Amino acid sequence: MGTSPSKNSRRRSIISSESESQDVVQHYLPDFVFEMLKRCLYSLPMPPGRGVNDKTCKRIASHVDRMDVEEPRDIIKKGEPASGIYIIVKGEAEVVSETGNDVIATLSEGDYFGEISVLFNRPCTARVRVPKKALLLVLRVKDAKRILHRVQIDIKDYYVLRRYLDTDGSVDQKQLQAEITKNAFKQIPMFEGWNAESLTFMISQMEQAHQPILIYPADSNVLIQNDPSHEVCILLRGRVKVLDGVRELITIEAKKSAICLGEEGLYTRRKRAVTFRAITVCHVIIVEKPVIIEATQQYKDEAGMRFSRSLEYWNKISKWKSRKVYQQRTAELQLEVVMQLLWNSLIFSEVSAGFIYMIAMTSTAYEYSRDTKVLTEADYKHSICYCLS
Repeated sequence: MGTSPSKNSRRRSIISSESESQDVVQHYLPDFVFEMLKRCLYSLPMPPGRGVNDKTCKRIASHVDRMDVEEPRDIIKKGEPASGIYIIVKGEAEVVSETGNDVIATLSEGDYFGEISVLFNRPCTARVRVPKKALLLVLRVKDAKRILHRVQIDIKDYYVLRRYLDTDGSVDQKQLQAEITKNAFKQIPMFEGWNAESLTFMISQMEQAHQPILIYPADSNVLIQNDPSHEVCILLRGRVKVLDGVRELITIEAKKSAICLGEEGLYTRRKRAVTFRAITVCHVIIVEKPVIIEATQQYKDEAGMRFSRSLEYWNKISKWKSRKVYQQRTAELQLEVVMQLLWNSLIFSEVSAGFIYMIAMTSTAYEYSRDTKVLTEADYKHSICYCLS
């Protein structure tokens, strides 16, 4: 199995670059593929003032190769020299153990890999395979090093930024997990405004029981319907489906930021309204309620005050959630479901988790019978109506 495109891969490319000149900006990538490439490139940790711009993206687009993977194979192997940066256009890839027996992470469309060895000038840090048919874009290592600037970030900081687990022992595992967890807490609206000391305290309490980040295999349950709501789970990486019994409501994937699961049950002290089941391998942080409560007691002026305000707000929400429509559609109107529905819409697809959270928390559900007026002409000026079913 090779780890780099064959000599003939340029002929099969979805672009046709006639020159290796750095001034070439013409490319023939489909629009959606070019946008996917841009998102990946803009997320790379380039030096301040020397980052990726649209011109850089066009130059890179004129140098990428197409790699069609027709059957299961390794793309890169741990310890081998860098071969390029790989972007998944269609299909999936898996980060696996050296033996190949354990899947450490699942990469989906729009994800990329191989960039660590290219950007940090080191051997490949993990084994990555494609389990079935897939389409990849490849920026060869020589082109990447010619076009992209050297990164000015420590590799551990990059792991934290990308929420990567260490697969080659290059950083302190305990410290890395603690920093990834702390960074994830800061992305979660539930912990907004909590000071660094309170977040560090929670992590230290969690470490007494187990490492903060747990790996859930595909098809395992992260949270189970009708169980007591004694914890929240933070989805760092992976994709879960939300189930009401056996009925699938929606799919949630941690892409741009970590996602909190189970907040509503924790604050309202009700049993789980839905099940969250892993579709792919998922990296999850579990925060038990006693750990949260102890942090709020230790840091009353910061975490304690914020938690009390949130609890008060959830108590207000619970009153209007006692209406008939919420009782009949409890699962469909769970916070995580509503947030993902909003994220799936065109108008909210690029906004932050905090903004989506605010919209979901301040929205109200109504049920209308057939031929009933939903919005008047005047309502359009200050309301958005989102149809659930």
